[in-house]
Amino acid sequence: MSETRVLISGGGVAGPALAYWLHRYGFRPTIVERSPTVRAVGHRLQIEGVGVEALRRMGVLGQARERGSSAPGEVRFGFGGRREVKIPGTSLVSEENGLVIRRGELCEVLYEQVSDEVEYLFDDSVTGLQETADGVTVSFQNREPREFDLVVGADGIHSNIRSLAFGPKERFRRYLGTNLALFELENHLGLTDRMVGRIKPGRGVLLAPFPEPDRLECTILTRDKEPLEDPDRHRRLLKERFAGDGREADHLLSEMETSPMTHMSPTVQIHMDSWTSGRVALLGDAGYCPDPMTGQGSTMALVGACVLGGALARAGGDHRTAFPAYERAMREFVDANHAMGGTHTSLAAPDTGELGLRVMSLLMGLLVGITARTGVTAVMKRAYNFPLADHVAA
Repeated sequence: MSETRVLISGGGVAGPALAYWLHRYGFRPTIVERSPTVRAVGHRLQIEGVGVEALRRMGVLGQARERGSSAPGEVRFGFGGRREVKIPGTSLVSEENGLVIRRGELCEVLYEQVSDEVEYLFDDSVTGLQETADGVTVSFQNREPREFDLVVGADGIHSNIRSLAFGPKERFRRYLGTNLALFELENHLGLTDRMVGRIKPGRGVLLAPFPEPDRLECTILTRDKEPLEDPDRHRRLLKERFAGDGREADHLLSEMETSPMTHMSPTVQIHMDSWTSGRVALLGDAGYCPDPMTGQGSTMALVGACVLGGALARAGGDHRTAFPAYERAMREFVDANHAMGGTHTSLAAPDTGELGLRVMSLLMGLLVGITARTGVTAVMKRAYNFPLADHVAA
């Protein structure tokens, strides 16, 4: 097994997590990352339930908590300025407290965990895959071709490996009917242990605290018939949609314009019938992005890395056995998180008018009350919990 060479494309969260498990099981992982260094920047990640357990099993939960903070205890949604609904934090679904951490900080924690044992190819990317009976010949942008036994695409929603092995991204992207703007600003509301949502017909705002007490992350969502790929057009639409919403909305749009890291994109999921083809597999957002509004992308990547690594270990490196086992184990978990993604976008930017918004607020309050008395819903259990211990190879 020690001679099984696995190339992992992507040095973010999913790639180093898989490299950890593969090295633990005696494989020879190599990570190729297009950035010249570990990307020490990024937006807010909130990791809950089994994602926290995965970090603990990798031995990095302590370091992650030192660089992050606990997840907020509740979310307060205001519907049209008339009614506020308090939703308990999702840490209800697990004995582990949730974690909030900047993406770059988590990437550095994972890099530090594996960099002494795992080969990194920085400042490069894969340009071609040629599969043979014995392996895969991989072509690189800045290096000579090399031979590997397996290739894993852990390179995000715009995965290069997916395009090379499975086809163009348009085949797998599913637009959820909303467009998203994400940026950082000063914590002018003094939020610490809660998130705040402002919901109106066809649009919504979510403000969430960073580990640093003086910073907030703002997510603005609008419901639109088509995905907006042009940032300038997206900005113009936001000004039109939020015109007349008051001083708070004006303040947020002003902060968005000056923020150094504003991210604008359609909300999309990646749906695939299979995440493997021959000797190539996809991991995390590359294969099953759930949409940023779920907050589950990193958790799914951490879980998938554990499952894929364990499947390969149990199969002695034989992908013909390991890859189907990986797919069977992950399918229900992925489907549950995909379902939750559609629900979250419908809540944050509802496709309804003022009357529908009032009904939604009443139903949401009723659902929260029922959940408080009877426990979390079956959907939440499937989306946040996973029998991770069953997939850690001996």
